[in-house]
Amino acid sequence: MSQKIYKPIFIIGTGRSGTTLFSGLLSYHSDLAWFSNLTNRFPKLLRLAKFSSLLNIPVLGKLSRNKKFSPRPDESYNIWRLCFPGFVSPIRPLTEEDVTNEARSSIRRMIELHLTYQGRSRFMTKYTGWSRIRYLNEIFPDSLFIHVLRDGRAVANSFLNVSWWTGWKGPDNWQWGKLPSLWEKEWEESNRSFIVLAAIQWKLLIQEIYDSKKILDKNRFLEVRYEDIVDNPIKILRLVTEFSELHWSKEFENHISTTQLKNTNYKWERDLTPHQRALLNSCLYDFLKKLRYIEDTQIPIK
Repeated sequence: MSQKIYKPIFIIGTGRSGTTLFSGLLSYHSDLAWFSNLTNRFPKLLRLAKFSSLLNIPVLGKLSRNKKFSPRPDESYNIWRLCFPGFVSPIRPLTEEDVTNEARSSIRRMIELHLTYQGRSRFMTKYTGWSRIRYLNEIFPDSLFIHVLRDGRAVANSFLNVSWWTGWKGPDNWQWGKLPSLWEKEWEESNRSFIVLAAIQWKLLIQEIYDSKKILDKNRFLEVRYEDIVDNPIKILRLVTEFSELHWSKEFENHISTTQLKNTNYKWERDLTPHQRALLNSCLYDFLKKLRYIEDTQIPIK
């Protein structure tokens, strides 16, 4: 018999925001099943999900994280693609209007099988880009969403350093649709600066997350900051487990406390030229101020 789904946990973020780090920490919780790199690679061989339970064996679980083919949490877009091809890279945010009966059944069945094969009572996974809040809320009315927020300057800089960033093609050919007129003007006036376009992508995705979360009750959405996770992981994970109705254990705490974390937000200041940093600060100023990443007295360099 398949394990029933109760309050599935979806970890969301813009990409390059720390969702992988965060989901990796949370995945040590003994109650949680998740999509793994193994089931993502072979999405039709779901019995491979059983290997994820190795991570909950003392010592062996810790060692297995360092092995290339060991089970670990994964964004698992091959799994999502198998259930609903449109989930992976839609040109606009998915909504309840995009849910088909076939997709609903396939996604629920996929999660139920992971819960069953991994012998867990709860499910969590992470993905990035559009929040898909409205889409998944239609399928799972009791779902929980945890947003990992990171300084947009660090995120924008990181976009420029990953092979999969589609901004190099320009906003007419990337996956995020047409730019709002005000931000299109901002990009043009920057002489089509790619760091500005990366910053605009962050703003676009952050705005969509905040717009979409309005449909949720407050007890179904939690925001945690990348900076707080790396500075005080125990405190943040205690907050997360309470929000998610998960118990706290000494074993879970030990896993978290022995994981080495490093804040890499400094890289945007190191990697970018003074002119690029000025463009980035100017582009993101309103968002950074609202999100308390800069103080009122901090004025972007002109």
